[in-house]
Amino acid sequence: VVASITSDGVLTVTSCTGCATTPDLDSVYDSDSDKELLIDSTTGLILDMTTTGDFIIQDSNTTIATFGNAGDITFATTRGAAAALSLTSLQGGIDISTGSGAAGNDIDILGGSSVNVKAYESAADAITLITYGAAGGIDISTGGQLGQGGSIDILGGQAAATAITIVAPQGGIDISTGSGTGD
Repeated sequence: VVASITSDGVLTVTSCTGCATTPDLDSVYDSDSDKELLIDSTTGLILDMTTTGDFIIQDSNTTIATFGNAGDITFATTRGAAAALSLTSLQGGIDISTGSGAAGNDIDILGGSSVNVKAYESAADAITLITYGAAGGIDISTGGQLGQGGSIDILGGQAAATAITIVAPQGGIDISTGSGTGD
């Protein structure tokens, strides 16, 4: 199979041994022995849908990824494994951002079972939760706002007098058993 990509990203099949008279991508793939598409171009490969509709990647009619016409991206997996979907950076970090602080631009992480956040860096701020809004707070609750779930355990493993530190530089600290009186 011999194909070329022009500077504007157009893929043209120039010859295909064993293909139909007018080769399409399916017949080129069927005739290719190693089943690899190699891009030999300094400009890379751009798939530009110039009409409305979604770009969908499937395996045996099961959708794996959808790149929506409106700019949304959806990945789905039906694999029954602990690491059914992995996002790994071997040399750098991973940033997830909604791009702005506008209300409704939330990031939701939902686990059908547990949600585990782990950091292996030996640093005082290995896991950090920060809000930047003037009235932004952090809620930690079991059972939602009703607080009717299980316990919350806080464990400081450092052998120091300040292993757990709670500081409220602008106000007080209330600890209550639920009566509202701070007892």
